[in-house]
Amino acid sequence: MGLAIVASRLCTVAMAYPGAELDLSGISGDAVFSSPGYIIPAGMDPEEIDENADYMVLAEPLGANHTGDFVDILPAQEVNFDVEVPATPNTLNTRAEGTTVFIGSKLTDYGCGGTIDSIRSFVGDAVYGLCKGGFCDGGREYARKVTWMANGGFRKSAWLTATMEGTYRGDATLGNIHNLVKASVQRETVSWAWRYYDSRGGQIAQSCKMAKFTNYMHIRSYAWSSTSVQMRVSLNKVEASCLAFEILERIGNTVNGVIGNGLGWINFICQQTS
Repeated sequence: MGLAIVASRLCTVAMAYPGAELDLSGISGDAVFSSPGYIIPAGMDPEEIDENADYMVLAEPLGANHTGDFVDILPAQEVNFDVEVPATPNTLNTRAEGTTVFIGSKLTDYGCGGTIDSIRSFVGDAVYGLCKGGFCDGGREYARKVTWMANGGFRKSAWLTATMEGTYRGDATLGNIHNLVKASVQRETVSWAWRYYDSRGGQIAQSCKMAKFTNYMHIRSYAWSSTSVQMRVSLNKVEASCLAFEILERIGNTVNGVIGNGLGWINFICQQTS
């Protein structure tokens, strides 16, 4: 009788999530990405994305198509994003002529088992996958499959997507934008939340440590390099409030120290997002 009840419940779940790749095992979900990165048309319903469809184009390796073009020269040196090198501006003019980063107040999920490194990988790949030649193509999205679950629901596959829009100018600017978005992923800007599912009777018990980071960044620098680039990341929206000013200032000091003066002095400002 017990097995019949479990089978009935699993059948009900399968009907409730048509087409979804449900994970019905009783272990914690630790996988971050379960697909390579793809470039897809913008505006697709994530539930309708088909990994075998002709429109799925594999994203090129980081920097593979960004050599020789003046605005797409990569930074001259590798960046260690985990070394805190605080920096301070010399003058108020240094701040005014630098770059402003508007970081969204809303968070989105970045997958079960997500880490600082996995989030950095996703946002960095999105920059190189969608921007080239001084232009970020808002008609396409960068997508990777992750494991996701709502609290009280089963783990399932879901598509984490990002769009990039805007223009940029200047020697190595794209590489500096790439470094900037990755360096913005810090312990103070990422949060985690445990989510659980436990069926009645305990036949299926699941958990997931969900990583969360902002769903929006706008990098703007008119005075220094005529750059205005926006990134939006979608999976689901989680209510959140702005980071405290002291935290934004501390992150700014760290990021400036880490990536140098490629974009001038970088200021972080919270922006209310929907």
